[in-house]
Amino acid sequence: MLAGSEASKTIASAFCFIVESSSFILDGYPQKTRKNHYLEKSPAENCLALGIIESWRTNHAPEKMSPFAICGLELDPNGLVGAVFLQSSKATIVCGRPSTAACLDLPDLLAGLGFKPTGVVGPLGAVVDISQYWASLPGGPAIRHRSLEKIHELRTVTPPQNVLGRARLAQLQDCENLAQFVYQFALEALPQDSHSLEEIRSRARRQIELKRSWLWFDADGAAVSTASISRMLPGGAGIAMVYTPPAQRGRGYGAAVTAAVSQAILDQGGSFCCLYTDLANPTSNWVIRPLRPVDPIIAASKPERSDARR
Repeated sequence: MLAGSEASKTIASAFCFIVESSSFILDGYPQKTRKNHYLEKSPAENCLALGIIESWRTNHAPEKMSPFAICGLELDPNGLVGAVFLQSSKATIVCGRPSTAACLDLPDLLAGLGFKPTGVVGPLGAVVDISQYWASLPGGPAIRHRSLEKIHELRTVTPPQNVLGRARLAQLQDCENLAQFVYQFALEALPQDSHSLEEIRSRARRQIELKRSWLWFDADGAAVSTASISRMLPGGAGIAMVYTPPAQRGRGYGAAVTAAVSQAILDQGGSFCCLYTDLANPTSNWVIRPLRPVDPIIAASKPERSDARR
């Protein structure tokens, strides 16, 4: 494994950081080849990064974007983009197939820009390289691997058969039901994190106002499952927060509401939708079995607090 200083020497001419640049986020890289934007060539694989960029583009004025406008590009010998690195307030996001040298160089470059390790999300090999290098530094953080996930893509919908009930967009009167579902989802999917029901209620209301959450109602009219659009993407959308309470599982509700959201995305002009699943959760992988898996396994790691190492 290359040390960071050696890595810097080997890829100094091929690895560049764009620090100033809201123009990267707002205009694309480069503008004249916007339709061939590197990230958009594999939109399902890069849905997290594309969703964040789309959010910045639509929700933030350029002067407010500086904390999020740091992007790294690794170029191949022909000068083409081989990998993209985004630094958000929560994590470093790795897209593509970066070289080991670039992964080992990245922590030093981030440190030089004043960023401390906050976590890394990306293809498994890249996350392992970056996390191990972080941990090997003098006084470096302990790294906790949080999850292994698979990305799935769908371009045509085949709804599950013989599932009783129907889906509809969540409305304001459904806000408490939706918030409770999302809260339970968060407790189950991210038990190591803290969750505020009040904050989740606010997010649920926002999702309803944006018309991005659906509920499945059983034959008696009770809400029994939910799924939401998590992020809008160029040409499609990401789906998340698929949740069915334990007492209602095994009846196809999760698969049915996911199919309904997927069809709504396609009906509104999207060409695809995508969804992450936790490889350790057999329920989530069963729900989305009709969706095509995309190649990389996505890993997430996060530094532990210093006192957690004692």
